[in-house]
Amino acid sequence: MNDQHTELEDFAQYEKFQTLWENSPHGMAMLDRNGAISYMNGKFLELFGYDASDLPNVMDWFMRAYPSLFYRHLAMSGWISGFKIIMPGTKRPYIGKVYCKNGSKKYINFIPVQLETDDVLMICEDITKNKLVEDRITQRNLELEALNDIITSINGSLHMDEILKILEKVFTQKLDIPMGGIFFYDELRAKISMETCWGMS
Repeated sequence: MNDQHTELEDFAQYEKFQTLWENSPHGMAMLDRNGAISYMNGKFLELFGYDASDLPNVMDWFMRAYPSLFYRHLAMSGWISGFKIIMPGTKRPYIGKVYCKNGSKKYINFIPVQLETDDVLMICEDITKNKLVEDRITQRNLELEALNDIITSINGSLHMDEILKILEKVFTQKLDIPMGGIFFYDELRAKISMETCWGMS
């Protein structure tokens, strides 16, 4: 009787897990230590656009998610070093920019959870929209900071050479523009002349 009761409890727990697994708003995959993918929920497949047959193991996923050999090696080395120190019951999230089957790119928050069974539950959260908004805000703040530096430099000096040097510094250091030039337009003569340039001869 106790065995039957235990079986019923185990089955109930399995059903709860299955319901959570299939209805999770995040992509989820179960991996073993050899890198084989034993389970993937529908959201995981939808997230990256692949069929289950496309991804028999982690290496196949890496080949598709990181087509660049250089970035693939970086991602894999981070993955391997992370799993060496992660302990059962703990998680070690990281953010990666990956390619999907249709060629689009997404920012994914990967949350690997080490289980007592030595398997790894990989939870994948699509944060592309938040990351793009964050990047736009960061870029906007840099532009405003640069504009403020330009206004301050113009108000602080009437010497064109000093102003040009400050502008070059703003463009290279604040806006990360490694190569460029500043041109003046003479409206009367309809002539453009380059006053200064950087990153080129």
